[in-house]
Amino acid sequence: MVLATAAHDPRVSPLVKGPDLVALGRVRDEARSRGADEAVVLSGDGHVVDGAWSSIVWWRGDALCLPSDDLPRLPGVTVRTLATLAAVMGVDVLHEHARPDELSGFEVWTTSALHGIRIATGWVDGPSPAEQPGRLALWRSRLDALRRPLPSV
Repeated sequence: MVLATAAHDPRVSPLVKGPDLVALGRVRDEARSRGADEAVVLSGDGHVVDGAWSSIVWWRGDALCLPSDDLPRLPGVTVRTLATLAAVMGVDVLHEHARPDELSGFEVWTTSALHGIRIATGWVDGPSPAEQPGRLALWRSRLDALRRPLPSV
């Protein structure tokens, strides 16, 4: 997954899924024209808030980091499950203000209900993300272990 910083935050209802989908699609299309797979939306102060169609998290050492709770973003199901699982397992879950340049050398993930966890392998005109070998596979398997079939109707 290659990321690119969005030129602007197009959201008018950042806490509600739906109203901003078209605008976020345009931001993502612009990122794709630059060789990225996903656009990263920043706050007015330049802090990572969300992906256009995903949640963004990163690892600071052995701590899972999420954008600070005072940054308006969708309450993603996958990131919420990941954070809960991490806390139950005794992994520190930090809520931070971080600018893209402060994430150079960090493992950065995008999460979504559709795609699960994906690792950032690059960031167009941004930081150089890193990878801790095995961490992605381990956390994917942990999330997969929680899957349950939907009941029949």
